[in-house]
Amino acid sequence: MELAYRTRSMGNPQGMPKVLFACHPDDFELAFELVADDILRHANCAIWYDPSPQTDPETQGAASEAGEGGHAFRGGFESDETGILNALDDMQLLVLAVTSRFLHEANLAKDALLPHALGRHIPVLPIMLETELEYKFNDACAPIQVVNRTITDSTATPYDEVLERFLNSVLVSDELAAKVRDAFDAYVFLSYRKKDRRHAQRLMHLIHENEQFRDIAIWYDEYLVPGEGFNEAIRDAFAKSSLFALAVTPHLLEPGNYVMDVEFPLARDRSQAEHDLEIVPVEMYEIPLNDPRTDRGELSEKYHGIPQIQDEHDATELDEALANALEHMARKENDGSSRHRFFIGLAYLNGIDVEMNHARALDLITQAATDEVPCIDATEKLVDMYLVGDGVEQSFDQSIHWQRLAVEQYRAAYADNHDPDEHFGFGTKCFRALMRLSDLLRDSGSVDTSIEAAEEALEFADKLKDEVGVREVSRDTAIIFNRLGSLHRTRRNYAKAEECYRRAQEIYERLAAEIGTTRARRDLSISYERIGDLKRRLKETDEAEEFYDKALSIREALAQCESNVDSRMRRDLSSALTKRGNIRKDKGDLDGALEYYDRALDIDVELA
Repeated sequence: MELAYRTRSMGNPQGMPKVLFACHPDDFELAFELVADDILRHANCAIWYDPSPQTDPETQGAASEAGEGGHAFRGGFESDETGILNALDDMQLLVLAVTSRFLHEANLAKDALLPHALGRHIPVLPIMLETELEYKFNDACAPIQVVNRTITDSTATPYDEVLERFLNSVLVSDELAAKVRDAFDAYVFLSYRKKDRRHAQRLMHLIHENEQFRDIAIWYDEYLVPGEGFNEAIRDAFAKSSLFALAVTPHLLEPGNYVMDVEFPLARDRSQAEHDLEIVPVEMYEIPLNDPRTDRGELSEKYHGIPQIQDEHDATELDEALANALEHMARKENDGSSRHRFFIGLAYLNGIDVEMNHARALDLITQAATDEVPCIDATEKLVDMYLVGDGVEQSFDQSIHWQRLAVEQYRAAYADNHDPDEHFGFGTKCFRALMRLSDLLRDSGSVDTSIEAAEEALEFADKLKDEVGVREVSRDTAIIFNRLGSLHRTRRNYAKAEECYRRAQEIYERLAAEIGTTRARRDLSISYERIGDLKRRLKETDEAEEFYDKALSIREALAQCESNVDSRMRRDLSSALTKRGNIRKDKGDLDGALEYYDRALDIDVELA
């Protein structure tokens, strides 16, 4: 099987977060471009895909060369579904483009990749490409979070915002990846023939089983594109490595291979001339003996100067060789802090210059979160991990547990560091943590405790005037009132819901009058729309019409402003027109309703 990839610049994907895209084969031509553009807008990653997907999982065959916009990668995979399943094991995320066809017809994405990812605790992001598929997907496939690309309700969280939040919770940013790599004590360069990829992965595990090597990175070029040769990525990795580990198999004896002609001679010459590189060759073979053994005499002839060969199945001998190499390796000293353990945990969770090891990642990140001086970033990462099933079994209860701890940790940090003249941002972070706790409790069905968390955030917001300013606190307060309004509406406490919505309205009206920015005016229009929705629900049609008119007036003004001509403003206007049409229909004025619907439809056609 040949996978293709796409990145922002179509450069080398080495070191980037790895995402696997899948869909129903008949949806690929349209879905891939849409979804790939969306993802790459928010995350600098490599999106891998099968450029020639087959409909029937039983007939998944070898893929052809990459199509336009993608680069092919020969990974040595089998020519059936096993190949792409093996590829999925190395990915940080599986993205599914979901349509009615995806749900109702047999396809590899739904029938093989999705259950495999869930079983291996690989996060899954289903993106709905048609309306009203969320519940159908949850019923037919899995009860997991989905993202709706077709959302039009202006009072709902926008698609791009939901997508960005999800990607940030799963994929490691360039900045964070640089910090992770800087946390490693040293680097090992792993040299192997590409056809021995499974042996190379096993050798990585063997090296890291030695606890002394836990914080040492292993670089290997599993995703370099053929033909690039000894490129800049390999040169940089080779230069910073102080151990050259060689996976020895009979394939090393084949003439004209890259390890024989380039990599080993460079390692040997550097080791002999500069004495700053240790070489440890390890013979790799499976027991019971499914692979032929390597002729060591021939190996010594073709790899002049090769050190003593270690046997992967002789643990004592191998550990001793690695320990001896470790004594001579140039290593950075680390401070052993909770933040250091967090970074190394992220490395194992995401496969950043080490093999993916979910158990070790969870242990390190949990240690970092519960340390006497905790790394609160680690606590928040555990929230995300349990929320989406990233390396762990998905669990709302565990996610809420760690979010509560994050709130307490931020609250303690704020108590120690809230000098008005020197802000560390802990107050804002505590406020945001309380808001997220409210969201998690709401999504888990605990509406009453969600209300309690939101009310606690409301009380805390007043403390932040020195930290973020009066206006930003006012906006945050309005957000909480809207949140409380929606929660009380869920509880069918409509009087309390209206009270909260009105409090938010008052704040937004004041902000719109004081600063008059696009953001402030749009916020006010959404506030009017929420009250209109509530009034329509209560069948108070005249009042609903009044608030919808106010929202529509603001939306029309915003859409006519040249600086605001974007898809969001036009979607907002379409939503307001549709709701205004609904009121006319409720009152029996079908001609009036059609007038508003026609205007909304014209906008939707332009957007489409």
